[in-house]
Amino acid sequence: MKLEEHAKSLAIRAKSRVGDTVVAYEVMKWPEGRLQQFIEMGLLRPLPDADEIRCPGCTDSCMIVPIRTILPNGEPYAEHLCGKEGLVEIPDFLFKCWQIVINKMIELGYYHETQDNRGKREKEKTKKQAKKKNFEHWPSPGDACFIIENERIEFHYDGEIKDLKLKKDSNADQMIKYLQAPVSGKIIKKILCSPGTRPSDLKDQTNEQLNKKIATVGFIMPMNNIEFIRFVDTRNEYECVLEIYQSRGDFTRLELEQSLVDDRRFKDLDTAEDQY
Repeated sequence: MKLEEHAKSLAIRAKSRVGDTVVAYEVMKWPEGRLQQFIEMGLLRPLPDADEIRCPGCTDSCMIVPIRTILPNGEPYAEHLCGKEGLVEIPDFLFKCWQIVINKMIELGYYHETQDNRGKREKEKTKKQAKKKNFEHWPSPGDACFIIENERIEFHYDGEIKDLKLKKDSNADQMIKYLQAPVSGKIIKKILCSPGTRPSDLKDQTNEQLNKKIATVGFIMPMNNIEFIRFVDTRNEYECVLEIYQSRGDFTRLELEQSLVDDRRFKDLDTAEDQY
């Protein structure tokens, strides 16, 4: 299939009940290099890896949820026990999926909206904007902080530390790991943003994910829409408003140092009062 015909078929499919997600299983049947062409044209953008995929072990093509892990050499590994073929190694590529960017399809002429479709799209856009949260500044976070422990993101608040169970390489996972120091919007755009995504969108998505995960693991927060990641326009930089520690060991050591400083300060105050 020629590129233009292929793009038009994807555009039509994105607006149908089939949906706008393309999975690796079907990409494997495309002409060589077609996927990269679509990505470079902005017609497809990467999505987080799928959890459920088609098993490549036999012709039944069952939908499965393979066991995934990271090998000691850093390479991803996945496997599944197929009922017919036994233990099957799953190529990492099969977990990949992409979203069809319908706005780009329209821009490049691969899809032509009817007046009715255009009206529906504008209504959907208005609804999304209305639902968009305004995240609030947390004036007194106290000892709240994020801790990176064995590549996992943990949250400390009110004396408790819990794993946020963030999906590896999700927006929130990547942002916390990159924002251990302020980072410019240009770098965020280049390194973390998928095609068509702005750094400000990534910031909002991250804040939404963090608020949701923090509530899910059982923390009771003073607000439901805290701004953990913010943009500082005077520096054109994004930063995390809380401290980010490299490990629990760093967190414990620095907390102990701060405790000793506080004890010394209170002792000095007591001495001054006695002399007065």
